[in-house]
Amino acid sequence: MGEAQQYDIFISYRREGGYDTAQLLYDRLTQMRYRVSFDLETLRGGKFNTQLYRRIEQCSDVLVIMSRDSLNLRENQEDDWFRLEIAHALKHKKNIVPVFLRDFKFPQKGELPEDIADLVNYNFKAKPHRRRWPVVAAIAAALLIGAGIGVWLKSDKIFPYPFTTEQKKQVESLAANIMLVGTAYNDYLSAENDLLVAARLSVEAGSRKAFDDAAPTYLHRLRKARDRFASAFTATSDFARHVSNMPIDYAGMQVFLEGLKQELQLADDEVPSLERVCNPDFPCEKADRLRMINHKQKDWKLRSDLFSVSVMGIFCNIAPEALTDFKKVAGEWIHIRLLHDPWLRDEKEIERKMEALCNELAAVVGEMQTILGNQNSALAKETQKFRHDMAEIGMSSDQVEKMLAAERTLADIRGLIDTTKKLPEQELALYKKQLIEAGMTEAQADSLVGKFRKLAEQKLALSSAQEQLAEAHDRLREKFAPRDDDDIGILWGKALRFMSVNMPEEAKRCSDVLRRRNTPDFPPSAIDTAEAIILSKGALPFVGGVLVCSYEPPATSHAIFKIGDVITEVNEKPCQYFEDYSSKTGNTYTIYRRNAKGEFDKLTATMPENQPRVALVNLTEKGDGK
Repeated sequence: MGEAQQYDIFISYRREGGYDTAQLLYDRLTQMRYRVSFDLETLRGGKFNTQLYRRIEQCSDVLVIMSRDSLNLRENQEDDWFRLEIAHALKHKKNIVPVFLRDFKFPQKGELPEDIADLVNYNFKAKPHRRRWPVVAAIAAALLIGAGIGVWLKSDKIFPYPFTTEQKKQVESLAANIMLVGTAYNDYLSAENDLLVAARLSVEAGSRKAFDDAAPTYLHRLRKARDRFASAFTATSDFARHVSNMPIDYAGMQVFLEGLKQELQLADDEVPSLERVCNPDFPCEKADRLRMINHKQKDWKLRSDLFSVSVMGIFCNIAPEALTDFKKVAGEWIHIRLLHDPWLRDEKEIERKMEALCNELAAVVGEMQTILGNQNSALAKETQKFRHDMAEIGMSSDQVEKMLAAERTLADIRGLIDTTKKLPEQELALYKKQLIEAGMTEAQADSLVGKFRKLAEQKLALSSAQEQLAEAHDRLREKFAPRDDDDIGILWGKALRFMSVNMPEEAKRCSDVLRRRNTPDFPPSAIDTAEAIILSKGALPFVGGVLVCSYEPPATSHAIFKIGDVITEVNEKPCQYFEDYSSKTGNTYTIYRRNAKGEFDKLTATMPENQPRVALVNLTEKGDGK
């Protein structure tokens, strides 16, 4: 029979820097009726070392106070009792709970002696089991009382940072700054996604129109996102300079922010890059152009996922409950979807995920470069063919090169118009001169430049109108932004307003809030139909109507209506708004109901007797939102 256990907890510490915390923990834990072995100065050394080791062996848990420089080991190993205690606890496989004081830094794994090298693993990989919970909870309670000392407990991340009011405020401040960063980046991703969709439509249609219409709006939204990010970048960087005692990787966070900054600075280049892909006259097969857009969309998704994993990395040592408000906002970033899933909190897993995403991104970039190489090769062949054809009709090689120079000038002019929103008169004069040098008469050159000028002015006017529309959309986003405390009617009204001005993503945000509300007055089956209508890319088989949301309690069913049905006619008369609806027995209804494929089937039905009333919402705003 072994010796009876006399102690629950053994506290190991260095007197220099660790005594106050050890005393605090001893006082609190003994008040909570734990048997604690604490001040062992009288036992350290001589024949008493066996008694000290016996106490460690008897305890279930060993608290190791990690004060500043506590692991700077002494030259005389026999006198370094802090090291000897840790080594003995490791040898006997005790449950070690590290308590980290402010300014403590863990040595690299290879820097610790062999007998305590495994201590590093307790910083990250301790395995929880049930008997530890009461002791760890008691430790956490003691630390909460001793808030002024500035400690955090990382064992199993059961009670992770923050503990004190000051620390919680610091976490809230950092999270608020990262919220601003994420909102700006989500806005940028949203604008880029819309541009890529327009580019695909242009390539498939063999016309630049869809892309040319979308490009000015993209540039406007990019500038707005860039401005928001700039202020968020400054605020977050300032915060990092003034607060450096949180358990986060400040250097890694700065690299993350600088990478985003560079990405947004270079985002203007997306327009001329895609413009070339969308130009029907560009010598490249349609299949290759679509492949390029597919790869750009893959690149877009991977960058979104990298952002998500980077944010998880920033907050991996922060208590989940301290990030509740942040996660609620992140859930509304519809283009940063990885943050909607369960978060990764293990640093090694985050590193593996980050590495995998970077490898995927490198592969996509490599594939895009291969396609670009093919495009450049095709362009070179086309240029060579142009030289050959012009030589056959009698144009000298000098004239051919001047014509090619004029075409390059024209490409530069288009780029300047896109960036400056003005006609570059000097470049237009140079273009005319190059045309004349290539063999055109002055009248022919004037005619060609005049036609280009007219088209460019029309494009600038359209761009100005689109920018004004984008600014109006920004005002609407701000005015009708969905709030978690909006009632159901207001939320749906905001969704209708956004739908009336063709802002489906913003309408979707309203339905997202409704879905989170999880109310029987607007259940998921009704929201599914509403979102199918909101996000529909093609023509729907109906225009307007009312959506069936729920049955009057206590009814749970209806003879002819299902939740999510769209009613468009009553007695062959249009039912555009719920005021047009009537529930009289014998009425006939035209109904559209989604099938398993997500398509709408048309049905007709007659109202029988004794049916419950239904709750309805309009699918269009009265007056079309005007």
